[in-house]
Amino acid sequence: MKTSKRKNSQDSKKEDTAEFQIEDITSDAALRAQILNIAETEAADVKGTYIFKVNTINVTQPAELNQEFFDKVFGKDAVQTSEAFSNKVRETIEENYLRESDHLFDHELEHYFADHVKINLPEDFLKSWLKRTDAKITDEVLQKEFSTYVREMKWNLIKEQVAEKNQIKVEATDVRDKAKQMIIEQFGGAAIAEQLGDRMDAFADNYLQGNEGQNFMRLYNQLRNERIIKSIREQITIQDKKVSLDAFKKIVAEHRH
Repeated sequence: MKTSKRKNSQDSKKEDTAEFQIEDITSDAALRAQILNIAETEAADVKGTYIFKVNTINVTQPAELNQEFFDKVFGKDAVQTSEAFSNKVRETIEENYLRESDHLFDHELEHYFADHVKINLPEDFLKSWLKRTDAKITDEVLQKEFSTYVREMKWNLIKEQVAEKNQIKVEATDVRDKAKQMIIEQFGGAAIAEQLGDRMDAFADNYLQGNEGQNFMRLYNQLRNERIIKSIREQITIQDKKVSLDAFKKIVAEHRH
């Protein structure tokens, strides 16, 4: 069989084939392994002729800014003009960065309270308890990460005090609502809510029962934590500071954990 000349990928058609010598393509073992879908250790010594066949061609092109597209992105009739669509996109991006900002603030809050609230913990007992409850925790691990364990434990004790003092509770219906909110955010926004309609409760319940009930507990703890943080926020003075996007990314990158 004759070796065909390599041509521009834009000219390729489904079922087209082309021969190539793998050693002519690259000498990088990692890249060879990726191209041939084999282990990197095996790819280092691979040589010879391979045949490339086009099985599928995916073409991406800009969508038309029409009502059908608007409805797919934000739900039926949520926006009806290009200007309204652009504004909605801008709002969504702002909301995403606001969530990131809140997440960063919550971590800084944890650091502040853990550093400034005096809680005496029996460190020798705590180290022994950590090693007994998790086989992966060794003396070497404790030497490197014990301060992190202490901070997390102090923060959990502080949150429990806040929850008790402010009578913070979470009901099963609250967890279901949280699950529905999460499903809407992760699977298409308002559009998925519209598609599921009355089946949303059943969909949420099915999710919460999954993973042997761990999904329920994860959302329960997440919602309880959010309410505790909200309670703390309401009792302190917060000063907003505007920064550029690059400055914000730098702050996040330099964050301690």
